[in-house]
Amino acid sequence: MKIEIIFRAKRESDGSWVYGDLIQQNSGLTQIQTNLNTWKINPEDIDEYGETITVDPDTVGQFIGREDNSHYKIFDGDIITVNGNNPKIVRYMPERCAFCLSNISDNISDLYHIDEWDIWQQPPAVWWDTMTIEVIGNIYDNKLLLEHGEFLTDNK
Repeated sequence: MKIEIIFRAKRESDGSWVYGDLIQQNSGLTQIQTNLNTWKINPEDIDEYGETITVDPDTVGQFIGREDNSHYKIFDGDIITVNGNNPKIVRYMPERCAFCLSNISDNISDLYHIDEWDIWQQPPAVWWDTMTIEVIGNIYDNKLLLEHGEFLTDNK
């Protein structure tokens, strides 16, 4: 079984998404190194053999190892719908050592905080295969959604 480890983040220079290997320099600089496995999903790349791109560290997200029903890779920070309803945020939760989900309606104020009701849930592996999952956006490009608790689609 091959595990696909991919990160994405927004370029510091223009805010476009890039995909590849995460590099965290001792200087504090955060970069994505594109490579032969990811260059085709990096539309800005000219060199298919890779490029090191400085990115905004606040936008780094890891591929969770799952795709939605349209074969769109799901990343930490994505917003998904389940069976066409209930927009959910996907986040890595260190307290659970897992990627978890939370309804946007339960989680507008603080994306990282686990409060006393523990709103983050870790679905079992079989759940992903039995539900209709669609990536409808992310927490970086769709901040209006997070403020108002509503979603306007077509923003992958």
